[in-house]
Amino acid sequence: MNLNAPMPQRMELVSQLNELEPALGAILFLAGLVYILMGFRVFKVLVVINCALVGAAVGSAVGLAAGGESVILQVAGALAGAAILGALAVPLLKAGVVLCSGLIGGAMGIALTSLFSESADVQFAGGGVALLVAVSLVFIVFDHLMITVISFQGAVMTLAGFVVALGEQGSFLGQLRSMVLGSGAFMAFCIVALTIIGICVQLAGLRHGASSARPG
Repeated sequence: MNLNAPMPQRMELVSQLNELEPALGAILFLAGLVYILMGFRVFKVLVVINCALVGAAVGSAVGLAAGGESVILQVAGALAGAAILGALAVPLLKAGVVLCSGLIGGAMGIALTSLFSESADVQFAGGGVALLVAVSLVFIVFDHLMITVISFQGAVMTLAGFVVALGEQGSFLGQLRSMVLGSGAFMAFCIVALTIIGICVQLAGLRHGASSARPG
């Protein structure tokens, strides 16, 4: 890996989103809403899914490195990686939480740092610090950290699904899509707003469950 290579810029990510099918965007949007509104209730399942996705990405990269452009090796590597990490996440749930929290925390750190610096070194440093903080917090404020991580992931999925599912339209929603794609600040605002909504909704559910569990 070339650590001096620049991180993908917003317009590159936008271009990649525009190449996806609207049906996939709708699925991504609905899955994001599940993460935002009720992620903590089913966080064990989501952690296993996340670990499987990480395993698929790693396996695909290994297949690509081993077989060049061979699609068969990439698919086989992705399936094997997903099966291995997904299966390991079931008995080793805490380790899966640490992995997911670290990766998403690192991604959040890189995204935030990129708002202030285009240097790949600075962005990786910010991501590394955020990764260490997220992993440390797993052992201190588990519930609140899981809710924050799941809500952030759901916010990104929901916004990406919204952008992909709408495509090019002239309606109000189409104009809103153009605002999201045209302004990095507005995109960041939408992600933060959806994350906060998810945190508030899930914390309210957590507290309600705790108060219901108390003896009268």
